[in-house]
Amino acid sequence: MSGVRPPILRHDPPLAASHPARQSTFAGRRYGHCTGMDDLASVTACEDGPLLLRGAFTLLTQDGEVIDPGRRTVALCRCGRSAIKPFCDGTHKAVGFQAPSAPTSERPWERD
Repeated sequence: MSGVRPPILRHDPPLAASHPARQSTFAGRRYGHCTGMDDLASVTACEDGPLLLRGAFTLLTQDGEVIDPGRRTVALCRCGRSAIKPFCDGTHKAVGFQAPSAPTSERPWERD
């Protein structure tokens, strides 16, 4: 990503990516492996906005290279217009991107 950093969404401890080779300790807590439900990653689809990814996760390129977002909460672009993909830069607001937070129709795998 050549030095491009995603926008800070809130004050989170730095991400020592979930990759075992890059584990570190922050404020007495060890990151880099899941130790319980609180460590699991969550993805929140924001209405008309990005996907918020929180928790212990590893973000990879399609070639398997680790992308270090530098924090435990990142916004991933859904509109396709961000200048810092895969991260959101807020462009969805300027272009009027619209998408619901929840599925709008039956999922294909749920059909008879």
